[in-house]
Amino acid sequence: MLLPNITISRNIKLRTVDPISDVPHATILTSLTQVMRIYSSRGFEIGYIHGDGGFKTLENDLPPARLNITAAGEHVPEVERSIRTIKERTRACIHGLPFRRHPTQMIIANVRHHNS
Repeated sequence: MLLPNITISRNIKLRTVDPISDVPHATILTSLTQVMRIYSSRGFEIGYIHGDGGFKTLENDLPPARLNITAAGEHVPEVERSIRTIKERTRACIHGLPFRRHPTQMIIANVRHHNS
């Protein structure tokens, strides 16, 4: 089962979606490092990373960015809204397709298309 790793910046509202197959420390770190490279390649500096409890294991691995972990049961509102937007757009597109079943690659492409 693929899980989406969704990020959004607070200032420029750049949203990224990366499908990951599992949630161990190394997979999340690799995905987040790729996102950080995208920002740094365009000259942006990442000061803070806000995440839920799943990012707790990354505290010492993300210098120079500071990691801000939300409390138990709390969420990062910008990411939650972004997830809802992507879900709404993807569901609307899939609903209009003439298929009963959707291959995983089709869903991934659909989510990436509706990411912007």
